[in-house]
Amino acid sequence: MESAKQLTQLIHDYRTNAIIGGFPGDDVIGKQIEADTLSDPDAPQLAKFLCSMGGKGGAGIAAMARVWEYQDQIVAYQKANNISSVLWDELDWKGEKVRFPITHSDLQLMPQDRAVLSRWKWHTAEKFLEFVTCHHLHGDLYRIDYEEEGEVEVPVTLADIRIDVRHFDHAMLSGGRETPVYLARETGTSDRLTVSKEICYHLTEFSLWLDEFPSDYEPEPDGLHFAVKIRRYS
Repeated sequence: MESAKQLTQLIHDYRTNAIIGGFPGDDVIGKQIEADTLSDPDAPQLAKFLCSMGGKGGAGIAAMARVWEYQDQIVAYQKANNISSVLWDELDWKGEKVRFPITHSDLQLMPQDRAVLSRWKWHTAEKFLEFVTCHHLHGDLYRIDYEEEGEVEVPVTLADIRIDVRHFDHAMLSGGRETPVYLARETGTSDRLTVSKEICYHLTEFSLWLDEFPSDYEPEPDGLHFAVKIRRYS
């Protein structure tokens, strides 16, 4: 019996093929899509934009439509055979291996998956809290809010996080690798500007994500994101 990893790999490979090479006949179908879309006053604005750019706008839409159809077939197979969507992820956080369950958005969340994710919620959240405590990172701990102007870092405590964990269905972790953060600099005159990038600092982020299960009323419910952000200046 196939696993979630095998099913998601099939979808990934099919999607990659669509993006890189497309499928036979997509050019012909794409031209018809472009003509129909541009002449339809009720067509979505994004579709009109893609079709008005020339090139393979219509063919790209045709290829992605095939991907969605293929994904629907894979999900139907998954449901018919009661295949779990749970995958197991493992991170290396300062030499410690952290393992936890996740689900892939390409697949359907099955009833047994909810039980697995719920059972591991506190275990996963406690791994994050223990990591903060063990490495004395309380001063670098934030809740990340997403506003129109970008990310907003709100300082929180471990007690705050424990209260929030109670209100969500499952938890997952991410991060652990140091990445450079660049600062763009403009030099020159108003007639001729040169933009250069230089490293401002290096950032290592360790994150805890809390989410609810999707429902008919909330197919994409909002979650919470907590993070430890360690900045290293050169």
